Amino acid sequence: MVSEKMRAPPAVMKEQLLIRKELGEVSFGFSIADGQYDKGVYVKSVKPGGPSDRGGLLQYDRIIKVSNVCSVESELLHTYHQ
Repeated sequence: MVSEKMRAPPAVMKEQLLIRKELGEVSFGFSIADGQYDKGVYVKSVKPGGPSDRGGLLQYDRIIKVSNVCSVESELLHTYHQ
């Protein structure tokens, strides 16, 4: 028998998502927060039916990279407007 403490952590699945806003949408429909215990940027909430929801983003997902800008190795997260 294996106790809960001895089980290996679940495998981490990395997936690349493409999130597109349709004409007239003003946001991507998600909010972020920094990690409470681990460094990183995490999805705090996803607006139902919004671009991120349609693209497959889920609450608590960890964001690794946005438009080839890594969010994991940086102490400072920059926001880029296009």
